[in-house]
Amino acid sequence: MGGLEILIYSPGSTVPTEIPKLPKEKISLDICVIVEQELRQMVGHGRLDLPDSSPYPRACEQRDSIIRNLGASGSLLRSQRVILEGIGDQVSRRIANAISFDQAVTELRNGQFTYATFESTYSRTSQPPKTVRKRLLNALIEAKVQDPEHRWFIPAHVLRNILSEQNITELFREIDKLEASTTDHKQISKISRDGFKLLATVLLADIKPFGVLLRQFWEHDIYDAALPFNVSDDHRPFFCSPLQYDHICTFQWQTMAVELEGAKPSDLNTVHRYNAQWIIPFVEKHKVGSGGFGDVYKVKLAPSHQKIYELPSDPNPYLALKECNRQTEKRKADWFKEAKMLLQLAQFGNRRHLIRLLAAFQHGEKYYLIFPFAKCDLKEHFRRIDPRRQDRSKRVVWMLGQLHGLANGLKHIHEHTDDTLHPDTLGRAPKTGYHHDLKPENLLLFDELQDTLEGLEAEYGRILMADFGLGKVRDQIDGSGTKSIQGSPVYAAPEAGVKNQERRQARPYDIWSFGCIMLEIIVWLKEGSSGLEEFADRRSGPIDYQAPQVTTEGYYCCDEEGDIKLRGEVVDQIKLLKEQTV
Repeated sequence: MGGLEILIYSPGSTVPTEIPKLPKEKISLDICVIVEQELRQMVGHGRLDLPDSSPYPRACEQRDSIIRNLGASGSLLRSQRVILEGIGDQVSRRIANAISFDQAVTELRNGQFTYATFESTYSRTSQPPKTVRKRLLNALIEAKVQDPEHRWFIPAHVLRNILSEQNITELFREIDKLEASTTDHKQISKISRDGFKLLATVLLADIKPFGVLLRQFWEHDIYDAALPFNVSDDHRPFFCSPLQYDHICTFQWQTMAVELEGAKPSDLNTVHRYNAQWIIPFVEKHKVGSGGFGDVYKVKLAPSHQKIYELPSDPNPYLALKECNRQTEKRKADWFKEAKMLLQLAQFGNRRHLIRLLAAFQHGEKYYLIFPFAKCDLKEHFRRIDPRRQDRSKRVVWMLGQLHGLANGLKHIHEHTDDTLHPDTLGRAPKTGYHHDLKPENLLLFDELQDTLEGLEAEYGRILMADFGLGKVRDQIDGSGTKSIQGSPVYAAPEAGVKNQERRQARPYDIWSFGCIMLEIIVWLKEGSSGLEEFADRRSGPIDYQAPQVTTEGYYCCDEEGDIKLRGEVVDQIKLLKEQTV
């Protein structure tokens, strides 16, 4: 990034547009910030060497830095544009989001233009707006929320409050006076109910003549249901000029942030799809992990756009977002497989110790799953807590209850049946399934859930089984066997190492993994975090006598004769625990 220049101009003076240019090969963008005040204008300049990816967030960071240096934080952002210049040619592209910015940058990169300026205009005044239209426009601009990707949107409930029936009545009273027209109350009621997003879009796009264009939309029965408009000129209403239509298509996304729908069993074979221009209204997004599936984020949605989950203490809690960047068809298949399995399990009723899928959707080229956000996983809980130092007997009772609940959850997966007969399940073929990747990292601890926790769970929380990416549900008549075993090698069952086996059994595989986890829990309860780490160190070694270079902390190994057996360290640990119990 280059240096910063701050200039102050008095009213009536001309803001210079000529900025020192860089050689074309550097592909740089000039940043210009204009702050309009009652008695003066302030202008700040900067320069950004365009990165290969995500240029809009970088440009916004530079813009915000200039605003801070101008001492104008809190000013109202009124408009943004990219000015593209070439030999004898200059065009202006209005910017509403990262997509319109990227399109302008692409024109620069393609050599259509030589230089570019990203210009942002702010206002800073204590004078109240003189017109209803200006007052509502200011309210809409002030209500904008910026998501973690520097895209602006207006929360749905705020949009409805600003464009209330009373405010729309006052707006059209003003328009009727200016344009010598009449708008009846019935029409205004319909606009406030079915057309407020389109009205907000036209306001934000600052289109003139304002009232004439709006009446054309209403007269041709075009309301919010017609949004989003297709940017293609073939879809442009005949009464809209190309420039008007371009501005509407640019700003419509700020009024149409997605209101997420909860995942339902009926969604089994459908995916909610949103193209990349739709804004998923995250107000917070923090990366907390990654894996073979993709990245995991701790997120919070705008309150009026999140109706899928609430806690007794918080109507809009943090959620867990699993993001699958569709780099391969396999990743896409894994995403659909996990979503499908969770929805299949939900068809037979929710289980207390199985994670609940809240939402599943595609956004652009990425696929997402949303879950309740956990306090930590069981492996992290082992590290944090030494059960010997605090309330040991209560913690033992609590953990036994959690193991019982998890065992019931696993039984639900394996048998895929409910305790009672439901009319909507009668006539269906009995199901069987498997998890296939049970390990402490996939057992999540929650200190609060949507249903109120009671007893020891209120004190210590509840453990839920999660991460069903390797699991599957099929008809019982097909059996539970699978040839694909890809879970953690530490908790892998012996059949994972058997070669040339036609049909490996999936349900016994889960039982083995669950037994390994139970042993670790008992060691942790008896010997604490340090004892559990020492147990892992002792059993670490080659898994196969014929391949000594491959080591794991797994619970079995193959001897020189190819026989599978428990590691000696595991046998010794079990004997020690039995002796201590007697």
